[in-house]
Amino acid sequence: MQSFTWFRYALPSAAAAAIVCVLGFYQAGSAQPPKSHEPFANQTAQQAEMIQLLKDISLQLKEQNQLLRGVLRVTVAQPEAAADPNARKPRQSR
Repeated sequence: MQSFTWFRYALPSAAAAAIVCVLGFYQAGSAQPPKSHEPFANQTAQQAEMIQLLKDISLQLKEQNQLLRGVLRVTVAQPEAAADPNARKPRQSR
C-alpha cells in the first residue's frame, strides 16, 4: 500500500515536470523567421551582378586566348644610359 501512495504522487509530478519542460521551449512570437541580411535582397540586383561577372569572365577569357595564340606582342626596350658617366654599363649576353 505504501508503494501505491508513492506512485500516485510521483506520476502526476513527473507529468507536470514534463509539461513544464516542453513549454519551456515554446517561444512567443510570430512563425516568420527573423529577416536575414543576405548580400542580395532583391532578385534583380543579383541577376545584374551575375551578368556583370559573366561579362568580366568572358573578357578575361578573350584576353587569355589572345595571349595563348601569340597575337599580342611584347616589346622590350633597353633602358636609357644613365647621366652619370661613372655608372656601370650592363653586361652583354654571350
